[in-house]
Amino acid sequence: MRQRVARLLIVLSIGLVALIAIAGCEEPTLGNPLLPTGFADTPLPQAPLNGYLYVRPGHITTLATSLFTTAPAPQGGSPLPLPESIGLDALQAWGGPSAGSFGALLDLASTQEAQAVSRALESGQTPLRAWQRQEEDRVHLVGGADAWAEGLKTALQGRQAVTLQEAYPEAWNTIRLLPEHPPSPPIAAGFVRLEGELLEAWGTRAGISLQGLTAAAGALRIQTVAFALYGDLPARIGPEIGPDFLAKAGLGGIFVGRSEYPGFLLSWAFGAVEGRGPLEKVTLPQGTTAYSVALEPLHVMIAYRGRVVYGAVASSKEQAQALLLVALGVQPG
Repeated sequence: MRQRVARLLIVLSIGLVALIAIAGCEEPTLGNPLLPTGFADTPLPQAPLNGYLYVRPGHITTLATSLFTTAPAPQGGSPLPLPESIGLDALQAWGGPSAGSFGALLDLASTQEAQAVSRALESGQTPLRAWQRQEEDRVHLVGGADAWAEGLKTALQGRQAVTLQEAYPEAWNTIRLLPEHPPSPPIAAGFVRLEGELLEAWGTRAGISLQGLTAAAGALRIQTVAFALYGDLPARIGPEIGPDFLAKAGLGGIFVGRSEYPGFLLSWAFGAVEGRGPLEKVTLPQGTTAYSVALEPLHVMIAYRGRVVYGAVASSKEQAQALLLVALGVQPG
């Protein structure tokens, strides 16, 4: 009799765990998110990337050239051959194995502006130390002195390119979890691999401390995060760009990552992070459980479905909450 009871309890326990696992592992399906124009079709250089950023605001954005001219002209030399501003049509940025290893492609409004930027970089009067190559209205940049930087130069000079979908299928599938109907047009998108020290170094360069978030991502076992930025990029960007730029411009972002944990363990993982990390548990008006993180002057909110973790960042808690609900597919009440 005792053996039968014991067997019954074992069977019931296994069944209960299975039901929890099935319920917890239900995940959002891959969709066709709204992305910046040209994002899916733009080739990437044939080099291993730890991060990728694609910016296309849909209009020419005027950049103050004082962004590039913090260094004084050499004694007896002439000022930099730059106009007061240049027009940027699009930007791509590629991240390497360290914060000092990077690449970029500036798609400018005219060949004359590209030539001016190229001459300024060659003069050594800019704070940016990078190899550069100008082609008509485009300027390629590569920073760093390691093997990765040399490989990126070779790829750019030889026009060796790959597609995002083929070279980074995990990142592409994560990007496909972004919303199809965001509240504002997307102006930027990309992905980043969560190498803890590397991501923190990038954040430090941008003036944002990401130590708490990288610790949380590590605890949640997330390797790759996709993101998109929504809103209307200002027609003119002045000489000062800092961590409060998103707040001043009224832009908002959504990011998404897939945990290595099955869904029924992710709740436990969030509880562990909540107990020793920067996350504050909150309940949204629609009954959705979320976690709030303050990264002044920005606000971050995070929630999960199955083993997919969604997040939103904005200048206010209200805006971050609205973006998070869109990411989760929850209709506002």
